[in-house]
Amino acid sequence: MASLVAVNGVLYGTAAGHEFNGLVTSSCVFKVTTSGKATVLHSFTSKGDGAGPQAALIYTNGLLYGTTKYGGATGNGVVFSIYPGSGKERVVYSFKHYPDGSQPIASLATMNGILYGTTFVGGKNGAGTIFSLTTSGKEKVLYNFKSGKQDGQLPAAGLTALKGTLYGTTSSCGVGMFACGGTVFAVTP
Repeated sequence: MASLVAVNGVLYGTAAGHEFNGLVTSSCVFKVTTSGKATVLHSFTSKGDGAGPQAALIYTNGLLYGTTKYGGATGNGVVFSIYPGSGKERVVYSFKHYPDGSQPIASLATMNGILYGTTFVGGKNGAGTIFSLTTSGKEKVLYNFKSGKQDGQLPAAGLTALKGTLYGTTSSCGVGMFACGGTVFAVTP
């Protein structure tokens, strides 16, 4: 369901696999040439390394970075890196749900060598977070959504970096999941 990223003439993507009662199977990172030759670079185990990637990968400084909705040390999703050539995967950060958020389902953004993203739920208020992350794994929560009409909740789309500010959207706001159509937000790290 996520878009592909092109690196040196090769396309890279993620496959979320199948979900059944919270168990995700067969999720992976793959590469495919423009002539159609596909290769699985990494198959997620759903334990320590994540499971259920739903967002597009990004490419920065020779590595692909992505997120998984599930898996990791506590089952709340991860940010991972992967070498395009070898497929060697590394968990950069494993989410805990509180206070840092859970289920990072959106693509990451980069600005000045730092990764930025959102978690769909979790954090201080349970409504999702905006976070920054160094490539060495130091995570910082930049914002906890409060679920109000001014602020929104459940950010599900990737961030866009523009002139030092991050822009994004929430999928809902107010009390209850369908109280409004969501919000557009800006945050300056």
